Amino acid sequence: MKRKWPQAKKAKFFLNLGRLLRRGYTLNHGAKLLSYNGGDIAKARTDEWLVSLEEGKPWQEAIKALQVPSDIEAYLHFSERYGMIANGFYFAGRMLHEREQVKTIIRSVLRYPILLLWVIMLLFFVMTFFVFPQFESLFSTMNIDYPLITTFTFALFQSIPYILLVFVFIFLLGFVAYQLWFKSKTAIEKFHYFSRVPFVSTLLRIYVTYSISLQFGHLLRGGLVAHDVLRVFISHEKRSLFSEEGKRLNSCLIVELHLMKRF
Repeated sequence: MKRKWPQAKKAKFFLNLGRLLRRGYTLNHGAKLLSYNGGDIAKARTDEWLVSLEEGKPWQEAIKALQVPSDIEAYLHFSERYGMIANGFYFAGRMLHEREQVKTIIRSVLRYPILLLWVIMLLFFVMTFFVFPQFESLFSTMNIDYPLITTFTFALFQSIPYILLVFVFIFLLGFVAYQLWFKSKTAIEKFHYFSRVPFVSTLLRIYVTYSISLQFGHLLRGGLVAHDVLRVFISHEKRSLFSEEGKRLNSCLIVELHLMKRF
């Protein structure tokens, strides 16, 4: 089983390779120079890629050795076709780098809520199994009634397991509904469904518009024409919304071209 080349290191490799190619280095010399400082995995993947090229394999087949996402693979394929490999690797590196930055931001944002959730669960465990039994023993020994706030707190903590069971049931019900009904829908249909949810719709539209515009702009700056940019979008396997939107825009573009030819 091949070890994976970390995306962050791969992005740095692509950026530096693009800079070296712009300065006049050959693809073979630039890639080998960078692979020596990239670690064993980078050197193994780079050597496999270069050997595939030396054996005469097609560019699109050889590039699979670098283990890049499908859209980056398609982008590098068109960059090679247009003779803009330097720009292709540079902007591929930028796209990978920005994706890793987004992942880092998401992890940092989720880190505190997850830690807070664990602390609350730990407090719940300590209060339920250690603190409350002591209070119950104390009040029963003194033969006095619980204060109102204590009664409310006991009732709240005693009801938490039942509340958790309700949430688990709702989660399982939602999971079954997703597998049987929602999963079969296209990405565009899912987008339209979530766009009806208050507060979520605005954020979702902003995020999707920003993501598509950013990727489209990078690909255009890398030298691709609009038609090939859409073909890169269509090849995007992990982001089906990009793929379906690319198909929709591509069909609109084809219809418009046919109309222009008629008139």
